[in-house]
Amino acid sequence: MPDSSNLSFLLQLLESPDLISRLTLSTPYGLVIELDSNGPIAVRLSSSSTPTTQPKSPGYRYHIEPDYQTSFLWYDTNWPGNPDDQYNVEEQVLEERYSAAFCRAWDAWVDRYTRGFEANECHHGSGAEPFPDRNERLAWELEGLLLATWLALQSDVDRVTLQDYELKKEYAIEKAGVGETVERFWKDLKERYQL
Repeated sequence: MPDSSNLSFLLQLLESPDLISRLTLSTPYGLVIELDSNGPIAVRLSSSSTPTTQPKSPGYRYHIEPDYQTSFLWYDTNWPGNPDDQYNVEEQVLEERYSAAFCRAWDAWVDRYTRGFEANECHHGSGAEPFPDRNERLAWELEGLLLATWLALQSDVDRVTLQDYELKKEYAIEKAGVGETVERFWKDLKERYQL
């Protein structure tokens, strides 16, 4: 998982293009994000991150929603490319479809939320937030974006939707326009957390 201070710094760089000419962020599961002061954000899979799935038409559509004791990944039930009568994407299905590095990162992301949820007794109706520390929440949300973006770039995926319930915004991450979506999400996070 990225350190929250590193992620905060990255968000600040997005708004300060005069500080950098080029910055590359690579994840252990093969997502590469390149920031260039002379152009838009570029998002791609690393050359070592070969697709683990066969192209599927029309491709899966996923929705990411944290829900205690689930995988946090759901099928878009209105999409004809998804299995009938299935809602939550089970961990075993993820492991069959996607790389071990991605699945480890996904599990760590879900576990981080679950630990916070339980530590703050959210499952007992405490009304507390799973991440009372703003930097931990920021890092968790940004890692969720990175995971969603990697997933959206897979050959068997049409779209991954991320919901921000606080801002009442939805981010539809698709191969076309992925850099613009990542940039919009990051700018919204920067505004919300006043970075």
